[in-house]
Amino acid sequence: MDKKRLKRQIEYMLSLEDDFDGEGSPGYKKETTDKAKRYLVYMEKELERKKLDMGEPNFLMGPDGSVDIHWKNKKYELLFNVPAEDKPATYWGDNYHKGWEMEGEILLEK
Repeated sequence: MDKKRLKRQIEYMLSLEDDFDGEGSPGYKKETTDKAKRYLVYMEKELERKKLDMGEPNFLMGPDGSVDIHWKNKKYELLFNVPAEDKPATYWGDNYHKGWEMEGEILLEK
């Protein structure tokens, strides 16, 4: 994980105030980015355990103050959406070379 890039992405999100897009979207909260970092650490361990090289993820602005964690390469794509509320994260994945998709939700213990 490129910690400097991750830090820049998070700092940018946290710099956005409510209605930053002119459409009433909420700004991003440190609690949400901290929660997303916990999901990132969990997923990196799982990907390593399964010997899947997904490359570097991106922290992206999700809807309603949520954070998206997105991996994509030639073989796979994985998107986690970590909500601002106290709800499970949702995920969607695609294995391009085997032709299957997966989706679901996961809640990490605090």
